[in-house]
Amino acid sequence: MKRLIFVVGLAAFSAQAGAALICSNYTDGTAATWYTSYDPSVLDVVDTNGDVACYADGPELTFIRQKFPNMRNRIGSGPVYWRGDDAAFILENL
Repeated sequence: MKRLIFVVGLAAFSAQAGAALICSNYTDGTAATWYTSYDPSVLDVVDTNGDVACYADGPELTFIRQKFPNMRNRIGSGPVYWRGDDAAFILENL
């Protein structure tokens, strides 16, 4: 249920505020939002230990695709979700 609420919240946020990278740790309840104009250190509040997920769209998705070309990814436009090791990799290497 928490995951469903998180996904619905992400969709509502992205529809209102535009594109972003949003990462969350379900285990400890932390979350952060990053835009390409921000310093990536804003994501440091999200611990990569536990159940981690990230969502990206727009310029932030383009940035991630260019920085990590071998990252598993959905082809085409629109939001992309990563969970577990993939989300932790983004958080640790952005």
